[in-house]
Amino acid sequence: MQAKTLKRAVDLGGLGLAGETVYLVFEDDSTLNSNYGGIVVSDIVTDAAECPADAMEIAEHGSYFLNAGFEDGNLNGWTVTEGEAFNADYVADSSETFWADEREFHAVGNKFFRGENNEGATGKMRSASFVLGGDGYISFLFGGNGEKEVYVQFVEAETGIVLQKVTNDAFQDPEMSNNMNRVFVDLHEHVGKTVYIEVVDNATGGFGFANLDDFRVSLTSHEVTRVLNETKAWAATLPTDKENASQNAANEHIKKYYANYTLSFELV
Repeated sequence: MQAKTLKRAVDLGGLGLAGETVYLVFEDDSTLNSNYGGIVVSDIVTDAAECPADAMEIAEHGSYFLNAGFEDGNLNGWTVTEGEAFNADYVADSSETFWADEREFHAVGNKFFRGENNEGATGKMRSASFVLGGDGYISFLFGGNGEKEVYVQFVEAETGIVLQKVTNDAFQDPEMSNNMNRVFVDLHEHVGKTVYIEVVDNATGGFGFANLDDFRVSLTSHEVTRVLNETKAWAATLPTDKENASQNAANEHIKKYYANYTLSFELV
């Protein structure tokens, strides 16, 4: 996210500070000799009556990690720990399509990780560690399957304990295959822990890869609801009257999938 600012919001309503005189403190304890060792701040609003619709709620310091959506066009913030399945060359433009009928991947932003580029390879990669904040929810986009031999797991950095393992249970060939669907993960019991994301590919064929994008960590329950509603609204607008019959069929499947989708857990 370097060279970008994101709108954040923090709710202090429960502290009983209305009418009190307060001030903001911006603290920089970084010793990095680079452009990343600083703070960029603008457009501060201190009297908002409600959270802006386009704002992300604030999370604990360190709750976000570099290049969570592969927008750097490489694997900055990620470390390949094993095998050949994960390579910076596999970070692709979101405009790319797959199969001869030019099916869409449904990526977010300008880039995503296209593990399909080396379907037969195996390996592992992990994100930078972060402190799990917010209400402990995580969301990301996941494509591919590998008969459950391809998965994303969330690991406690201090102990190496796997907190949760996620497979692409929405996979369906050909309608929801290489194209990515949104996944929601409940880690609310682990808020405050230092965590990293590990992507594991033990498959050598049969959609044996992970297409990935848009990791959003440390989400609040409010943000999960917003992201889910935005995803449902997006799916509802997918066209099913194109000349591309394969894309039409996929879009029809996706529309029905999200129209009936409910979270597998209760929000706190």
